[in-house]
Amino acid sequence: MSLVEPKKPTNNLENFNNARELLLKIRALKAKVEANKIRYYQPRGHQGEFHSADTAEVRVVFGGNRSGKTTCGAVEAISHSLGYRPWLKKGHPDYYVRLANGDPIPVPNVGRIICENFEVNVVQTIHPKLMEWLPAGALASKPQCNQRGVPVRYEFKNGSIIHILSYDQDDRAFEGPSGHWAWFDEPPPQRKFTGIKRGLVDHEGTCWLTMTPLAEPWINDVLVGRANEQDGRIRVFYFSIWDNCIENGGVLTRRAIESLLESLPDDERIARELGLPLHLAGLVFHEWRPSPPFWIPAFEVPDNWPRVCVIDPHPRKPIAVLWAALSPDNIVFVYRTLFDNSLRTVHDVAEQIKMLEGWDPIDGSRAEYVAMRIIDTSANEQERTSGETVAEQFAAYGITCVDAYKRNKDAGINAIREALRVRSNWHRPGLVVMDCCTEVKQNFQNYVWERWATSRQQGTKGDKQTAVKANDDFIDCIRYVFQMRLTFNMLRALESKMRDKDWERALDGMPLDIKPNRPQWATPKKGRSWVTKEARRGRRSPGQAKRSR
Repeated sequence: MSLVEPKKPTNNLENFNNARELLLKIRALKAKVEANKIRYYQPRGHQGEFHSADTAEVRVVFGGNRSGKTTCGAVEAISHSLGYRPWLKKGHPDYYVRLANGDPIPVPNVGRIICENFEVNVVQTIHPKLMEWLPAGALASKPQCNQRGVPVRYEFKNGSIIHILSYDQDDRAFEGPSGHWAWFDEPPPQRKFTGIKRGLVDHEGTCWLTMTPLAEPWINDVLVGRANEQDGRIRVFYFSIWDNCIENGGVLTRRAIESLLESLPDDERIARELGLPLHLAGLVFHEWRPSPPFWIPAFEVPDNWPRVCVIDPHPRKPIAVLWAALSPDNIVFVYRTLFDNSLRTVHDVAEQIKMLEGWDPIDGSRAEYVAMRIIDTSANEQERTSGETVAEQFAAYGITCVDAYKRNKDAGINAIREALRVRSNWHRPGLVVMDCCTEVKQNFQNYVWERWATSRQQGTKGDKQTAVKANDDFIDCIRYVFQMRLTFNMLRALESKMRDKDWERALDGMPLDIKPNRPQWATPKKGRSWVTKEARRGRRSPGQAKRSR
């Protein structure tokens, strides 16, 4: 088949006519797109994940300036009023909008958009954004306005209605009204959020919040702290301003983004760039997110992955216990935690550890084998009342541990930060937390650097280099794992040697698989017994053993 070259224009007039014809086609295509712009909507970054999570009761979007959060919020509001997402094909699983119970949202329905104020946010942001993305002819009439000329009610031809509310209004305006969905643009006061959320209960409706998180820290405590857990009721998404860069399919140039960010203080820059809450801009591990690949659904750990148990005792707080497994490629998977306020004694915690690991299982299945147990060195301090240390008390119950390596805390923090690096889209980080470990998520989201009391001190002395001694129980446990420099092969070799030692059968005839563990470097000298001191003493306290001698 021969290629026929297009006919070349013979004169300037023909060249002009061709250009004019092309221009008319471009204008017609542009008018067609603008008349139904939502049909050509292309989600970028995490916008697609946000739209797909419509069965979550609450969706929270933290986004930097110009990150696309308001656009996806407006598009989602229009889709709820229509009952479907026009940019998806009809057979797509997310084509129909669904309620929290999974049922398709009824049409017509009632929704509410709540923003900071009428004169600025509605007039300059919400109304223009809705009109930009509404399909031509979708509204039954022009939006109704209040006495100040601000649009406050949109009625669709299908009968759906959108009401506009403002945080400036009295709290009573948010109490009682029933609806199917709600969109909060920018952080709402808690009482107003609660009032609107209460009105969604009748229809099992959903709501979403899009915000640059510069205020309302209650959102982090009440919503983000419970987000992305197994029940799926609350989902959190982080939009970066870089998602809207031309290089990523957006509309902003790299130069424009850098120009916006360069004049901002460091903490405010993180909030406006990455969508991180301002009061948590000093997070030690700001790389971590309660979403994949850092926070994943729980799965059964393979039997051939060696496991580590870390214990961090406290005199006044509950004893923190963390379990982690190492994969063959040396990724640390945190798969279980224990932080129960009702377990106040070493005996209670030890019994719970045995229960969780399957010691003496009723169904006869093999107990979970832990290759190494690590305990904070504070457990070696002798108690005045009993004369024993916490470590000795755990050992008396068959839970023998090695001391944690705690020197150079900064090195441990750097090791965790290095493990959180994702070097490419197809790589996993070196630290992964399963979504059943909610205490670990709470620690990562609240472990912050210390700050000076005043901004003047901050400006003259610079950032503090120490972290606040709070929300760190499981951070410390993870740090001990990395500071021990454990590897898959090391723990597998240790596990194999320990299973072959005779001393495991010497302690009260306990089964081989559930014996207390002993570190690889604690190999007994020739002629020495592997039986522990506790076993030789008949599990008595040091004071009792001394008196008996």
